[in-house]
Amino acid sequence: MSAVQLDTVLDRPLPQSPDAERAVLGSILINNNAFYRVIGLVDTEDFFRDAHRSIFATMRGLAEQSREIDLLTLKYDDTVTDPTKLNVYFYDPNNNVFLLEASKRKIDTANKTVTVGVTHASTFV
Repeated sequence: MSAVQLDTVLDRPLPQSPDAERAVLGSILINNNAFYRVIGLVDTEDFFRDAHRSIFATMRGLAEQSREIDLLTLKYDDTVTDPTKLNVYFYDPNNNVFLLEASKRKIDTANKTVTVGVTHASTFV
């Protein structure tokens, strides 16, 4: 393959499947043991969407600390200057829509986490 052909190939977007990424993340949220099944096959850099990479990296961090990976707590990084303006959306598969979860929000600035009041298994974005 020539250098010109290689450049053309590298300019194309990589194969991606947001649904597959959400399925992996959702399965871990539903059953924490699923993390240990996928960690040998999937790494943070394998996720195409930035949000999914961030969620998986947080899951990995929680697993490395032997902490539960749960549906309600999301970690934010140092680039967030005002955590009260963070939006957490969840996917409602019954209605095929993304919904903003703003109620029952708890912000822990010491640990840089946001906990939201979602009461069902869902996929977060």
